[in-house]
Amino acid sequence: MDLINSLMRRVRSSKSKYLLGAAPLLSGCEISAEELGQQFDWSERKISEEESQQYFEHIDECREIQVKIKNSQACDWTPFIERKDILVWRREHPSMKGMYEYKMYGNFDDVTAEEFLSVQLDMTEFRLTWDKSTAQCVVIDEDRDSAKNGIVYYWEVNWPRFFSNRDYCCYRENSVEERTGTMVVVSHSVEHPACPSKKKTWRVEDYHSVLAIRPHTTSDKPGIEFSLTGFENPGLQLPESIITWVAVRGMPEFMMNLRAACIKLREERSAGGRSSKFSPESYQPRMGQSSIYA
Repeated sequence: MDLINSLMRRVRSSKSKYLLGAAPLLSGCEISAEELGQQFDWSERKISEEESQQYFEHIDECREIQVKIKNSQACDWTPFIERKDILVWRREHPSMKGMYEYKMYGNFDDVTAEEFLSVQLDMTEFRLTWDKSTAQCVVIDEDRDSAKNGIVYYWEVNWPRFFSNRDYCCYRENSVEERTGTMVVVSHSVEHPACPSKKKTWRVEDYHSVLAIRPHTTSDKPGIEFSLTGFENPGLQLPESIITWVAVRGMPEFMMNLRAACIKLREERSAGGRSSKFSPESYQPRMGQSSIYA
């Protein structure tokens, strides 16, 4: 109650847009013919090979961070959250005081890299059966000439009732490094004429995340390491308690739920010999479009 009262005082004093109302209402967004006619430049959004190579090395970077912290060596990253099989570090943004970039490292011995990537990239309403933080997620546009499955998607995230939901318009692509089998999924904020902000949500315009997945042996055998590095600018200063709540829900909790979804899918398919009610293939896209997560 002290936290809620403090938040409400902030709301009343700042008269900020992030206060009440959070009902998803995509149908209320009006897009003009002129906006829809604008061409989205895919070439400006694609990740370069040099940048991709850096992302393939994120898991190695996590190992280096662990060694530095264990040996009390200088390190930009500081411990933030520790859960079973998961570590989270953070560091303050170099130019935005009070805002943080987060890096999570995990090691799961009971799921395969193929399962993990498949559920992460799931494009059906199966997503909503296990990811309760997502209110809505739909594909807006696809780069049909992309070898890295480039897409633009709209994503709305549930927030507590005293806040507006957050929403995002992002570009995403994924790739695989043949040498190590490391898989990388990159998402970052973009503007797209078919993805306007909604009246009752708060648009996050500065978002970036990189997920790296590396199998212990091969991609079809259980055992993976993964790294998730992300930053977003919410556009306002939030209490530390809310920042922590968002980080916990958005990182360890999400990954543990994703892990459970992978295992449940495998068990259901093994028991029935066919896709079950938990299978992504058994769900249809919403509103004629595909569901997706960042």
